[in-house]
Amino acid sequence: DAAPGEQKASLADAGSSNKTVEVNVTTVDVLMSQYGLTSLDVLTVDTEGFDPSVLLGAERTLQVVRYLLFEVHQDLSNSPWADTSLLGLVQKLDSKGLDCYWAGNLGNLSRLTGCWAEEDERRHRPTPWNNVACVRRGDIWHAVLEGFVR
Repeated sequence: DAAPGEQKASLADAGSSNKTVEVNVTTVDVLMSQYGLTSLDVLTVDTEGFDPSVLLGAERTLQVVRYLLFEVHQDLSNSPWADTSLLGLVQKLDSKGLDCYWAGNLGNLSRLTGCWAEEDERRHRPTPWNNVACVRRGDIWHAVLEGFVR
């Protein structure tokens, strides 16, 4: 029931009583291997501050994914984002052939790859919730995303 562009959701909202449930944990790379996948069109990561950990477990997948969407949440002090540099992550994704953009709620994009610098990291840290979209250079979708850069 949130306004457009606003995301408010939690398992706790479902009326649960803070009950702990054990779940199996794996990595994206293990899943790709288990299912015999050699390419991936879209990888969306939304793990409430744990996106850097998920991306660490997707090293091989990041070499072949066409489109990646993840959340930056440096404002969550008890999450991996508290110790993760957005600049370092964008540079890592750049080295894997991906260009990254801030993905605004109104459909606009702002380039991060080659633009986000140490000064930006210092000035904006901790960066509150934001979406980052990355696309493989040379992919047909790269030109599409470039059309939305403001």
